[in-house]
Parts: sequence; C-alpha cells; structure tokens
Amino acid sequence: MHRPVAPRSQSMPAVTNDLVSPSHLATRTPAIVIASPPSRARSAQETPFFGDANLFAALRRHLIPELISHNAKRRTIRIWSAACAGGQEPYSIAMLIRESFPQLADWTIQIVASDISKELLHRARAGVYGSGEIRRGLDRHQLPRFLDRKGDYWQFKQELRDLVEFYHLDLTHPWPYLGQFDITVLTNVLDRFDRQTQTDVLKRVRGTLRPDGYLLIGAAESLVDLCVPYQRYAIDHTVAYRPSTI
Repeated sequence: MHRPVAPRSQSMPAVTNDLVSPSHLATRTPAIVIASPPSRARSAQETPFFGDANLFAALRRHLIPELISHNAKRRTIRIWSAACAGGQEPYSIAMLIRESFPQLADWTIQIVASDISKELLHRARAGVYGSGEIRRGLDRHQLPRFLDRKGDYWQFKQELRDLVEFYHLDLTHPWPYLGQFDITVLTNVLDRFDRQTQTDVLKRVRGTLRPDGYLLIGAAESLVDLCVPYQRYAIDHTVAYRPSTI
C-alpha cells in the first residue's frame, strides 16, 4: 500500500509552553464572537475545510484503517494538528472520523490542535464560522449532521467540539510533553521557517510520534535537503513520513 521512497529529512520550529490545560478546555464554553484576526494570521484563517483533498483521502483510505487494525487492543487514536490556524483542519479530521468510521464510536479519539495565534484559537474553540467559511469545503448534508445554525453563523455541535483540544503553542520554541501521536499533521507552516528552524522543529515533532506513526505535511512542502529522521512513503497521490533511525 505504501511505497517507500528515498528518505528525506526535515525539522520543525519549537513551541512556547503557555498551554491551556485539557481539563480547563473541557469545561470552558467559549462565547460566540467573530473577531477580526491580525493581518499576519488572516491568510491562515482562509484555510478551507478538507483543504488538501489528497491528504484527507489518504487518511480515509489508508492511514486511519491501518490505525484501526494496529490499535485494536488499546482502542485509542491520537492525532495532532500542529498548526491549526482557525480550526478548519482539526474539525475536518473529526468529521472524517465520525462520518467514515462509525466503528470508532466507542474508541478514545483525541485530536490535539495547536497554533501560535490566540485570536484564531479563541474562534476555533468556539467552533463558530460564517456562512462563507462553511461553504468552503463542506457539503450540504454535513451541515445538519455536524453544525447548528446560530443566526448568521454556524457552530459545530458539542459532540464534535469535544473531540478537539486546543493549545496555544509556538513551534519555534520547545513545548511541554504532549504525549505520543499516531498521526501529526503539519501543513503549510514549514515554508515559513529557515532551514535550521525547520530541522529543529521536525526533530522535536519526531519525538512526539509513535514508532509506527505518520507525519503529514503540505502538498507544496518537502523534507528534501533536510537532515531529519524520517522515511518518505508514497500513498496514492500524497506522501507521508515515518520516524526512522537516521
């Protein structure tokens, strides 16, 4: 299913350590506020739901089915959306799991989402999006299943929001221990860093992956010419990286 390709390496930036505790997030009900994010973050906010079709196809057809088989005994799947911006990516992952894998209903699903922008994280925790944002990537049949109408906005149902824990992290600084993940999604952020920062971050990310875990990056990004401990695999029309010993 997965075709190994010549190994490529890369690193990622560190993260700040002012995290919001999961227990606090579980009890917090954010107000429905649509704030105008800073210009630096505005482009990230434009990320559509299910933005990289090939990446989500790989999750649905290969990676999550593989996890269901490998994790049958512990019945837990942990996924990290490491640069989640306005939350479209982690909520897309949550919808994919609930829509395509009903057999996981009684599993422990943990989706950790982090970003450097506190303003975007505030919106993401609330799970509230405008109609224009909702139209970018969601089908009509998904709206009543996963979202509730709130006037001019839509809010993800509580059961879906409960799958995602949001943290404020700066990938360019060391971050506290988050546990190990089966899949880490780090899209459209590596090209913002210089080569040394990329290498540092990717090495730290490798430490958060289970030995049989996967790293997914943006379609326009690559680990070529980076000395990082990953093995590259071709999966249909995208690529994934697994920890290696180099």
